[in-house]
Amino acid sequence: MSIVETAQAIAAEGYADVFRSSGEPYINHPARVAPASHRSVIGDEAVAAGWLHDTIDEDTWVTVGFLRTTRFPETVITAGVSVSRVPEEPYFSLVARAAVDPIGRYVKLADNDAISADEPCTR
Repeated sequence: MSIVETAQAIAAEGYADVFRSSGEPYINHPARVAPASHRSVIGDEAVAAGWLHDTIDEDTWVTVGFLRTTRFPETVITAGVSVSRVPEEPYFSLVARAAVDPIGRYVKLADNDAISADEPCTR
């Protein structure tokens, strides 16, 4: 499997039981972010990070340690972390953190584009 296919499978498994208040499966959000992340020159690594961007230590069981055991490139992992929420972190701190990561900045831009189509998440 490619890193994009592996990232998509991990995100789908991680969000298998997570839905938005509308009833829409949460996985639809990373499904919108991932392809839009490809607009960067980085390509597949950005798409993989787009699939993983909300899964890492956030709304699922997926951790950085787990991703390392699956042998994702460190660039994908750090990009995913750069756009993942930290509890009680101000939004603009998250944006600043994502902006300095070469892949994370593209994923965050794609995330912002997708957010307007999204509704709040419920478990």
